[in-house]
Amino acid sequence: MSYADLDHQSAVSDLIAFEGKPIEIDGNKLKAIIEREETSFEASEFGIDNREETLKATILNKGKIPSKDAPVFYRGQRFRITSIEPEGERILTINLTND
Repeated sequence: MSYADLDHQSAVSDLIAFEGKPIEIDGNKLKAIIEREETSFEASEFGIDNREETLKATILNKGKIPSKDAPVFYRGQRFRITSIEPEGERILTINLTND
């Protein structure tokens, strides 16, 4: 691992520690940098919340990589993992959707 990779990992780790939001992945409570990708709204005559949200969560991987079937909860809402992208040795970017 190069010094640039170590520096990047350290910077992301600090950012997650200071500004990370709580998220639960496969029963493990973590902090993540959450970026909203897109939100679509649909009208419902019964007042049901039909928003479809796509999020990107950046976490520090301190153990095994979560499976795509792992349940994810953010702000009390369940999300599904659509993809997992390693961003270095310990950093993972996980794309989520609530559909």
